[in-house]
Amino acid sequence: GTGQQPESSSSSPQMGEQSPSSTSEGIMKQKSKEESSLEIYILRLTVKNATDFPLAESYVKVKVGSIHKKTAVCTGDGTSCTWNSTLEYYVNKTELSAFVQICDKDAFKDTYGQANIDMTSHALDTEQLHKLRVRGANGGKLRTSLVIATVLERTDKGTATKLMKKRAKSFSKKELKRSLSKARSSLSQFKDKTKETFASHPQLNTVPNSDSTTSLHNSGEGASGTDVSSFEETPHLKQITNGEREPAKYRIVVQVFECGNLCGKGSKQQFDTYVRLKVGELENKTRVYKKSSSPKFNESFDFDLNDLMEPLRIRVYQVNRLFDDLLGTSKIRLSVLPFDTDLNISELSIQTDEARFKCHNPHISLGVKLSCLASKVVSEEGSSEAGAECVQQGVVQGDVDPHALYRVYVNMFRGRDLQAFDETGFSDPYVMLRIGSTQYQTEVVYHSLAPTWNENFVFNLNSLNKDLHLTIVDKDVSFDDLMANSRIQLSTIPTQTTCEFEVELENDSGTLEF
Repeated sequence: GTGQQPESSSSSPQMGEQSPSSTSEGIMKQKSKEESSLEIYILRLTVKNATDFPLAESYVKVKVGSIHKKTAVCTGDGTSCTWNSTLEYYVNKTELSAFVQICDKDAFKDTYGQANIDMTSHALDTEQLHKLRVRGANGGKLRTSLVIATVLERTDKGTATKLMKKRAKSFSKKELKRSLSKARSSLSQFKDKTKETFASHPQLNTVPNSDSTTSLHNSGEGASGTDVSSFEETPHLKQITNGEREPAKYRIVVQVFECGNLCGKGSKQQFDTYVRLKVGELENKTRVYKKSSSPKFNESFDFDLNDLMEPLRIRVYQVNRLFDDLLGTSKIRLSVLPFDTDLNISELSIQTDEARFKCHNPHISLGVKLSCLASKVVSEEGSSEAGAECVQQGVVQGDVDPHALYRVYVNMFRGRDLQAFDETGFSDPYVMLRIGSTQYQTEVVYHSLAPTWNENFVFNLNSLNKDLHLTIVDKDVSFDDLMANSRIQLSTIPTQTTCEFEVELENDSGTLEF
């Protein structure tokens, strides 16, 4: 009758409300979670030494969480190595593990071995020694033992908060930089592909006929009202819709027979290899030949081409678990090959990295045949219609002497950025080639500062202690003008090898490619 509620009703919570005790418990739990997430430890990791260690120069790379750090380079004696480098990390409870890699210091930064350290049961303020058995990164069996000491210390709450904020900022900056670099690379690749597409398909640069464009835009009746005839009259649209491609003029058949005297990575005498062949954007590769330094492939590949400007590039690889190692390269210029001739190129020299591979005469044996897929073959002097005939570019000037000890083949390819010797702002250049008393001359390319000759010559020699003299001359009505000179010592060129030269001419008068 007093209008006052009982004391029990004032202390009992209403529907949908929480009691003070449950609220305080929730706040305490939330605080404990925040404190545990802000628990940051200082991990001091000391890389001491390794035994049964064959590397001469090496370093150790340690990843804790998302942070990578590495020691200084150790110069070993072939049996052991001592670093004594201390690395410091700030970690939380979820990052108490480390991934350790031993790396060989060379141009390729090869990983020799790797191991893991689990520190979830690590005691605070106590040094622990970890003797790791390093396992091979490429699947090999290693006997190397690595000794690492770790000390774990706790930081105060203020330092932990600052470190967490700093880590979040640095992580967001790294992610932003990574995404921007990916976007830039993808954009540049898209631009390059677009340029190649427009360069290889001139029809894409043509403007459609105005009548056909008008008929396409004015037919507002959907698909049934579209003028199909006017659509087909547009040249570049017709090619895209029908999927037509320009027919290839040339076909080159490459037979990969075998390789010899290859040197693999490390001290392996038997390893897995394969060969990649590439002409322009076209690429093929052989099967993997198991456990041999002289693999025998005996495989054949076809390449259909529209021109012979790009060389045949040859690369030999060794198969590894993480990534394949490039053992050596070679190449053949296709423009000097004759048509419909089976060429057996035996022991073509393979160029290797002499600092990594100590090989004696590594080589590859190939069979090459160039064919014309067009209607007929004409010489360079004959007339030809685009897309209907092949130009015989493998004609060699000069006779082959079977009694000569050496034979030097020269393909005079082109010149670039030559000087203008005529009043018109151009020149009429040709090249004179001389070795000893044998001399040849290319054809004259009129009204050009970037002439393309693509002519072939052969010299028969009994000694390589001679020079190849090149003289570029401007053709005139009365007297020819000397443009530039160059000279190549034949003794510096390895035998059985195709060498490409880009010679900068004197007085900045241009570049000569041969």
